Amino acid sequence: MKMKHHIKAILFTFLLLFVTGSSISFAQDPKIEEGNIIISEQLPLDPQVLLNNALQFRKANGLDITIENLKTLISQKTSYTASEQMTGPITESELSVVIGNSKFRDELPDLEKEIKANYQKYYGGLYLKPGKAVILLTDISNEITSSIARKTPESNRLEFQKVDYTLQQLQQIRDKIASLTDKNVLTSFGIDILKNRVYVSVVNDSKENQDIILNLIDPKYVIFVKTEPIVLNAEDNNKYRPDIPAGAYIGKYTAGDCTVGFYSVINNKNSLVTAGHCDWNGSTATWYQPYDAPFQSNSIGTWAGRTSGDTTVDAGYINLSSHTYVSRYVTHQPSGNVAIGRQQDNVYVGDTVYTRGAKGGTVYTGTVTKTGHSELFPSGSGYNTVSNLVLTTNSSGVVGDSGGFVGLFNWNSSKSRFDYVLVGIHNGTKPSTPPSQFFSPLGSIKSALGITDVFLDN
Repeated sequence: MKMKHHIKAILFTFLLLFVTGSSISFAQDPKIEEGNIIISEQLPLDPQVLLNNALQFRKANGLDITIENLKTLISQKTSYTASEQMTGPITESELSVVIGNSKFRDELPDLEKEIKANYQKYYGGLYLKPGKAVILLTDISNEITSSIARKTPESNRLEFQKVDYTLQQLQQIRDKIASLTDKNVLTSFGIDILKNRVYVSVVNDSKENQDIILNLIDPKYVIFVKTEPIVLNAEDNNKYRPDIPAGAYIGKYTAGDCTVGFYSVINNKNSLVTAGHCDWNGSTATWYQPYDAPFQSNSIGTWAGRTSGDTTVDAGYINLSSHTYVSRYVTHQPSGNVAIGRQQDNVYVGDTVYTRGAKGGTVYTGTVTKTGHSELFPSGSGYNTVSNLVLTTNSSGVVGDSGGFVGLFNWNSSKSRFDYVLVGIHNGTKPSTPPSQFFSPLGSIKSALGITDVFLDN
């Protein structure tokens, strides 16, 4: 085994010299496609992958750096911690920008609460650009925008955009459409913040079903979209004992491969949260984590509950056995783990989120495109319509990634480190155009499962 790692180290050095000594053709390398981050599960890390991660991280933070400068930075080290794999090497000037962006993002939920409390009759939502928030208002008079700007010391990070309808108006339209969820009319619907409209996908894309919507709703509020049915991703085979990190593979003895999302307290018991469709409603099945092929005789716990039917999220949980410990980390084995330092109940359009799937064995990244999305789930999943999902540009999840950790990756000022901000769990993918991931947001998971505490490394 040591010889194998030694050979990998030599190969890494060779590849590094090759990359830093020659030009890179991004058009010919699928790993450099925008928005498709692949973290290698094998170390030493492929320098091309590291370069891709560094580019995506800098894009999300609005940093401007040349490829040549990045190659020079990467060539200065031959190994990277798990956190460094997410960012590549960071200069002091870049770190200053990232810290500012992270601080602003951490404070944004409080600012939005202020806006909703005082300007609801104008507020149309918000979305993020690198280092900035765009506030949507039906009235962008100087009186209103100046008043909002005074509520944050980071007013230079705010932009204002005029829209036709308030978020409250669009939510009322969405709620009317939701009354059709059991009529075999809808496949998905929600609010498109960027277009300031309610989007709807109907069964079979039929004109008859569209007319049902238009008889209920004024057409000016609605855009129709075509979509494909969702695919539920229900195995990194690394073995952990007794502390099983988020992102690790779990399964039943016969079937049911899924991924650890995070750890919490439910009904005064330590519990592991994963996707609800990973097991049946009412199941008390024993779940395992690979240790000795195919499973160790000792279980990690038993299935204890899940959401079902018409609900807000796709989530379930396993009550942990006494010999299984909670973890406050996301696996990036074999390079180490990254701490889950904080939590946020919701995300914004424009957020960059990271998903750890056990089956894919990697961390994927994507940009949030929709929040509050409603989707008709496949028959046999135990769900009808799930109504508070988040869509992202990530389409890399595979079967077995269900339940996997989803988080932001930001600077934690209190710990002086990069770590994860837990925001939800992965559920599946939509093979539409463009394809996308969907996940359940943390705030709705906590409400649906009755979570009273979340384990964080804070």
